[in-house]
Amino acid sequence: MQSLATECLAGCVRVIDIAIAVDIAKRICNHISTHSDKNKPSGMSNALRLIVSRIAAKPDSGASLGQLAIPIAETLKDSSALTSDVVVDIFTALVDVLDHAGAQIADDAEALDKVQSLLLTYIGNSNTAISRRAVTVLGIFVVSVPGEQSQKALDVIFQRYTDAASKSDRCTMLRVIVTIARQKPELIRGRVSHIIDSELETVNEADSDLRVASLLAFKAFVANAPDLVKPRLGDIYEAGAKATQFDPDYNYDDEDGDLGEDDEMDTGSEDGLDDEFDDDIYEDNEDVSWDIRLSGVKLLSAIAESELATPEMVVQDIGDLLIKRFKEHEDVVRAEILFTYAKLFGMLSQKLVIAKEEPSGMDIDNGIYEMVKQQIPLAVSLLLSSIKAHPKHTETKQLAFVVLARFVPLSIAAVDGILSQILPFVTSTLETSDNAGTSQAATTGIVKANIRIDALDFLLEYAKHAELTAEADDFLFAVTDKFVSVTSSNLVMVQASVYSVSRAIIKLLRSAAKNSEKRIERYLVWLNKITGLAIDVANNKENALQVAVYPLIGASIQQFGDLLSGAVVDEALKCLTTWNQRVDKAHASMDALLHAITKPTHLPEECVVQNASLIMRQASEKLQSTNAKTQQLALALIASLSKYNTTAIDDLGPSTVARIVDIIGATPESPPLMALRAFAGMCTHVSIDTIEKNSMQLLDSLSLATVYDKLSATAMNELYETVGRLFPDVVGSWETTLVGKWVKDYVQFNSLRASRAAAETTQVQNPINRLPVLAKGIIALRSGFCEQSGVSLSDKLVSNVQGKTPKSPEDMASVCLDLRSLGYLAAADSSLKESESL
Repeated sequence: MQSLATECLAGCVRVIDIAIAVDIAKRICNHISTHSDKNKPSGMSNALRLIVSRIAAKPDSGASLGQLAIPIAETLKDSSALTSDVVVDIFTALVDVLDHAGAQIADDAEALDKVQSLLLTYIGNSNTAISRRAVTVLGIFVVSVPGEQSQKALDVIFQRYTDAASKSDRCTMLRVIVTIARQKPELIRGRVSHIIDSELETVNEADSDLRVASLLAFKAFVANAPDLVKPRLGDIYEAGAKATQFDPDYNYDDEDGDLGEDDEMDTGSEDGLDDEFDDDIYEDNEDVSWDIRLSGVKLLSAIAESELATPEMVVQDIGDLLIKRFKEHEDVVRAEILFTYAKLFGMLSQKLVIAKEEPSGMDIDNGIYEMVKQQIPLAVSLLLSSIKAHPKHTETKQLAFVVLARFVPLSIAAVDGILSQILPFVTSTLETSDNAGTSQAATTGIVKANIRIDALDFLLEYAKHAELTAEADDFLFAVTDKFVSVTSSNLVMVQASVYSVSRAIIKLLRSAAKNSEKRIERYLVWLNKITGLAIDVANNKENALQVAVYPLIGASIQQFGDLLSGAVVDEALKCLTTWNQRVDKAHASMDALLHAITKPTHLPEECVVQNASLIMRQASEKLQSTNAKTQQLALALIASLSKYNTTAIDDLGPSTVARIVDIIGATPESPPLMALRAFAGMCTHVSIDTIEKNSMQLLDSLSLATVYDKLSATAMNELYETVGRLFPDVVGSWETTLVGKWVKDYVQFNSLRASRAAAETTQVQNPINRLPVLAKGIIALRSGFCEQSGVSLSDKLVSNVQGKTPKSPEDMASVCLDLRSLGYLAAADSSLKESESL
């Protein structure tokens, strides 16, 4: 009941006046301060925490929150009267106040004094949870509150760090420094070198808490002040390396690599929150060395991510050290090691890609690839040994797949070499049930909710990069044999992943068959089965996977339509030509069909021709859709379908062309690429009457076009060339209309400019911007005509200019256009440069 009341009160704060909310918070603070029972205030402290967070979420809440600094500080005066949960709640509320009202607190001397004194007192509290929370809040105080007082607090912190009489005091102050370094490193830059030198003297001999604090301080400095770390980088790396291997109470030589059920360790996992000193991430009362190793790994990770580490250092030093620690017996540390190793190779892959694209931007020796290639076999061997030693730790298996995926883009040849080793691991993972392999670990953020998804992610990455070597062929054949059973999973993400991987493998198989004539017949049983299952899913309106399976169906019949069974191909085309469904599914099916029928394709032409009338009718109807994507897909389908030699679409030609012209007219300055392609394609399926009927509207639009991107310009020229070649009788009228419209606009614009009607000319597009498009269009239009009639295009253009003396603005504009056209023609045909007439 108390928790419900608290939530209700916090919810009310969202809608009530902020002054009332602040008053409520003050009354709660007073209640906590004056209540004598230690157990009852816990509900009130929770309410305070929630209400303050709601106030902080309101815009411009700083001034109001500043009023709460003193009341909140007053509640903490007597720590003995409060439980640790209550204190932590109050500290959380104080963090919100500091974050949003630092400037207001800086102007209130009383609030400054009370908060600072309070925090300096609490960082020495005997309760670890309270003291560490106070450390965090003190760091936030220094970061958030500007001015002299926070600087004094910072001076006090460093003085107490320097003069610390005990390791515990020094550790506490170092934790505060780390908090500040992570959030506002410029505040401590002047002291970083001193702290590094001081901590390096004792880090390897320090007790657990101090050693962890030292390592995390190094990590913060590496991330936020790498220039100050650089002189001591070698020593800092060595400290991290030694910490990562520090395991005095465990004998790895006794480990047999096959732990029984009783030997499995049940540990927590780091929650990834801001406080790196959170005691809740793991707890082992008998051995605290795990925390040192964990901190060492995090330090090495920071070094690798920084500008300080070279690719060679990442692979040879850090990478080599981490793979030797795959044997780590504590789950939380092993997960961090695997995560860090995967992350490093992911970063290395990105750096190598950048180096290839911008050779001058990064100096990376090609020997890096060889280093990675040599390291992969050992890494995989130790990875599999770790999995065998800890068979019930799901996160180890999941991260193993992430590591394998990171190897793929760096050295596909090395991955091919270990496929036989990992095959049992991959296939057994795919055979797991939906309940098995579910990880709750949020340590990494890169593993999925189910281990089979991680396995499939690796297979997808592999299929995208692989060639069908003998090793890859055997591996993929064994793996695909498990896919059919995976599709029966109750988890949508697992099903979606297996269809995505199948699509990538289909593309790989066809590429291999084309390039190296490898036999792919043994995959046909699987291909027919997986395609049939995808069709069943697509036809089931209640199935959430409908959209996800269409790409597989399209890829399957595009790549293997000539080898799949006729029944499967027929069902696939029936599925992909059904668009009377919700928009996202219609888009998915149209896009898949587009890929399937666009040449070149292995889908037999007769299959397309048989469905041409249905596809054309539906696509033509979709041209009237107000949905832009629907319209674009319909245009693309029409453009692709027009490449087929069939009369099945001729009957719809006139109405389809008229709709395409309407689409071009909607944005004449930049006509859609697909509309231009669709019109050019439909020219082979309509008569000259249809072209003439639509010419005036089309030319009104094309005469205004200003196209800059290469694809659209090419598509427009193809349209002109097609019309000139197929309909030579309209070339003269088209050219006259296009030139006439441009000349008229050019003369009108220059007339306005000559009369200094600046306001008017700025409202009109300068026709000179359209000149390149028009000149190239005239060339394309005439080239199609000249190709058909055997007339020399250059001679025609030269005759337009030769001996002509412009006597009017219209003549000047016309000659300007002809000269531009000749220039483009000469640039495209080097032989014309020797032409005497030119």
